[in-house]
Amino acid sequence: MTSGSNNTILGNYSGNNGGLDIRTASNYIVLADGDGNPLISTNSTRSVALNGAVPQTGTGITFPATQSASSDANTLDDYEEGTWTPTDASAAGLTLTTQYAKYTKIGNMVYFCAEITYPSNSDGNRVSVGGLPFTSNSAMAYGGFVRYTNSSQTIPTLLIGPSLTRMEAYQNSGSSFTNSQISLDRFDIVGMYQV
Repeated sequence: MTSGSNNTILGNYSGNNGGLDIRTASNYIVLADGDGNPLISTNSTRSVALNGAVPQTGTGITFPATQSASSDANTLDDYEEGTWTPTDASAAGLTLTTQYAKYTKIGNMVYFCAEITYPSNSDGNRVSVGGLPFTSNSAMAYGGFVRYTNSSQTIPTLLIGPSLTRMEAYQNSGSSFTNSQISLDRFDIVGMYQV
């Protein structure tokens, strides 16, 4: 520590280790291991940061950028918010217009939404939207469900299969829903799936 004050440190922490530099900072609490790695840290105006993360402005819990998965089913080991980029995964080479596309990952569940517009086309390939932020769980057959709305009278169901980062459209009858059926349509998508 150099010019910082009113810090409380429990463990072998020098003031600059594990991405947390508080040598000139004040009012931090750090719990470190014997090698000086901060396990938990916080400040009066910042979040509580877990091992591998740094406290952020505001109140809350900060997880590390890379998940450190726990084998215990009752342990919350990941939280993340972000954006994703919807892409055409139908092999038609379509350019989708995206108004927004966001996701929240809590543990092994991903919740996402998007608003996209399809271009004018007459392609007969099944509608398939790719670019989901995480690969779906390999153990689940069609482990995701997506609610889709648009201006068309035919409303398909979008399903996410196992080990995929895309969703595919099916009509209520189970038949394909093709790109030509949604020419210039806007997708409002809300869905969730397990990873």
